[in-house]
Amino acid sequence: YSYENLDASNGTAKISTTSVDAIYSIKRNYHRFGIGASYHIGPTYKEDFSGFLPVRIDFDDALGLILQYSTGPDPSHQIVVRFTLMDYEANGVSLDADSYGIFLSLGY
Repeated sequence: YSYENLDASNGTAKISTTSVDAIYSIKRNYHRFGIGASYHIGPTYKEDFSGFLPVRIDFDDALGLILQYSTGPDPSHQIVVRFTLMDYEANGVSLDADSYGIFLSLGY
């Protein structure tokens, strides 16, 4: 589950979705390169600001491309950089929903 929340003095805006990711990766020494897919289920945008009517947009489910790179001394200790390329659509209108993230993976 993923969400982004914006709080302002006159209201709030929120976008949320449930996602399923699958990534195929190739390891070269301490580097791992991955490519895969992300499927977002039920993306929803809501906003409620004073002086405006509340807005809710339910986007269609979306499929996007994942590009990922990770490095570290072993598989249980990695720094991961991920790009997800995706568009959301609702009522024939498209919205750029690309994202990126930097993760630290620590395991035993």
